[in-house]
Amino acid sequence: FAALLSACASNLETMQLREDQEVKAPALNESVIVFMRASAGREAAKITAAVYDVTSGDAKLIGLLPDETKLAYRVSPGNHMFMVYCEEAADFMQLYSSGGKSYYTVVNPRPGTVTWRFNFRPVRNSTGGEYSFGSSEFKKWQRKTKLVGKTAASDRWHQENHNSVFRNMKEYRPVWDAKTQLQRDSQTLLPTDFLPQ
Repeated sequence: FAALLSACASNLETMQLREDQEVKAPALNESVIVFMRASAGREAAKITAAVYDVTSGDAKLIGLLPDETKLAYRVSPGNHMFMVYCEEAADFMQLYSSGGKSYYTVVNPRPGTVTWRFNFRPVRNSTGGEYSFGSSEFKKWQRKTKLVGKTAASDRWHQENHNSVFRNMKEYRPVWDAKTQLQRDSQTLLPTDFLPQ
């Protein structure tokens, strides 16, 4: 099991479908960020992305994201940093959230050296980004993706792979820091990028 998942998770038993598939609106003293996994064909569907909260400097597992699923994660309003990990590589996204608001990002697969890697693509509350709430793609993903949550198996995977994940976080965070402001902005959710009610 550990060897199979050493680079990326690839076992759907690591996550569980939520009985209630509705993403509940957050209270005024919290925000919610929803990670939606975009499908990119049969080969990419075999690989599961690992999504982390790295705001504190450590890697806290939010969950594993199989094809056509989504994770809803509640945070306090403010500045947060997230990471998606797969195949000894990592990508980052920043969130500046307001209380009582819901934010969305797409987790996009792309070909890597050996298997697939993943990038964050924020969903905008405007037409200025790659994805927006008014687009047909977002409505399709909302309909097709299933809300999942962690299991004991996903926590075991995290424990067994924490050193590798942490090492890659330290390796790839300088890559994020070295990006231009424009590049970082393209992977940053602003307070105004909330889901319209």
